[in-house]
Amino acid sequence: EIELTPLVWLNSKAGKLAREIENKMLEELITIYESFDDSEMALLDLIEQPYGLFRAWKTEVDALYLEFQKYRSTYSSALGRAMNEVLGGKLAFSALRQMITDFYASAWNPLTLAQTIEQHDDTIRNLMALLAEFDAADIVTARRLSDFFSATFDSRYDRVYALVLVGSNPSRDRSGIDMLRKFVSLAQARKLPSPLRGQTHCVVRRNAFTGADECMETLKFV
Repeated sequence: EIELTPLVWLNSKAGKLAREIENKMLEELITIYESFDDSEMALLDLIEQPYGLFRAWKTEVDALYLEFQKYRSTYSSALGRAMNEVLGGKLAFSALRQMITDFYASAWNPLTLAQTIEQHDDTIRNLMALLAEFDAADIVTARRLSDFFSATFDSRYDRVYALVLVGSNPSRDRSGIDMLRKFVSLAQARKLPSPLRGQTHCVVRRNAFTGADECMETLKFV
């Protein structure tokens, strides 16, 4: 008479260890799969941030979201196929370990993606704060090149000051930030308490005879 004995009976510790490893891998894969929902919510929150006139930033984060969706779809499909092959005995369970490794080595694991989102969030918050400073100083934000040139041809202004910002994160350039602050400070110092015939900034001097302040030179800041 032939009696079959399960291998786990002969080596119960090895069998339990194998099952524990498999269970942990399954739990990890479930965690990865569920993390995609949290990551998508974080990306959508980023996309909903006010971006003002900084369309380049909006284009960049939209592209980031599309890349994430593509990775999520590809990874989920590959995981589904691998699980079916494992259950069908066509693929060793240990092969799923590589999928876990690949995920955490990618740019879409929760930690790395959170850092990327934080960087983009910091960028737009800094830019919007900068825009608020410009508005407070009555500095015109030129959406188009014509917005700048139109001011230079306007006979109401004796002088036009222009500041050109390059890149989506001016705060990274210390010298650029110093120049920006000087520009805003100058605009604030030359700002009129109330606009006069479209004029918002002037070089003011006191008339020695009348004692009144007079606009000696009209300015425009763009």
